[in-house]
This record gives sequence, C-alpha cells and structure tokens, in this order.
Amino acid sequence: MRRAVLEEPPTEWEKWHTQHCLNYVRQMILCESNLRLEQVKDSPVGLKADGLGLEHTCRDWSILYDIAEENSKHWPEGLYP
Repeated sequence: MRRAVLEEPPTEWEKWHTQHCLNYVRQMILCESNLRLEQVKDSPVGLKADGLGLEHTCRDWSILYDIAEENSKHWPEGLYP
C-alpha cells in the first residue's frame, strides 16, 4: 500500500485494488471496529477474503468535523494551506 500511495499503480486493476484497500482502512478507522476477521473463501483463483456481506455500523463523525472546522477558524492566517 505504501508503494501504491507513492507511485501510481501501473494497471487499472491495481489502481482499483489500491483504492479498495485504502477505502477499507478508512472504514475500519471511521466505523465501529471489531475483532472479526474476514472469512477466507475458495475461489477460481485460489483462497481469498472478500468481506462481502459483513455489516459494520459507522459512527457519525459530523459533530467532530464541525468542531475541527470551527477550531481551525482561530488559527493564524497562512499557518496551513
């Protein structure tokens, strides 16, 4: 994933896969996490985990975003882009 962030993936499939993995990490951070692992399934291309059908309940982060935005109004001009 580090390489995919630093260098553009060479194929469309790798671009999709990188986006999928980064979105998965984002969801694990922002959503209600648990210790459940994805089930490994047999597929035509070998064993893999897809996570399809697993439900997670996401938290409402809008209040935190609103507070952070209000707080940033008090920062000195030009400190952050």
